[in-house]
Amino acid sequence: LELVVQNNKGKILDLGCDTGEWTMQLANKMGVGKGHIFGVDLIKSRYESAINKGVELKESDLNNKFPYRDNFNAFTIGNL
Repeated sequence: LELVVQNNKGKILDLGCDTGEWTMQLANKMGVGKGHIFGVDLIKSRYESAINKGVELKESDLNNKFPYRDNFNAFTIGNL
């Protein structure tokens, strides 16, 4: 997080966002607000917490078709 710079006009896309904890830490550091924080995850019992934190989530298996349009432009992170 120490290398992240403010960009309140940016978007975040977290691939494998889980509970959204890391996603929201990054969003807060960047100054990114609601409506610009996106996530993808497959495990409903985990991602419900991310939704409650403000992540706009799409349930998807990343081994299948990517759930966002081809030109979706965002700061993208992936947690493995």
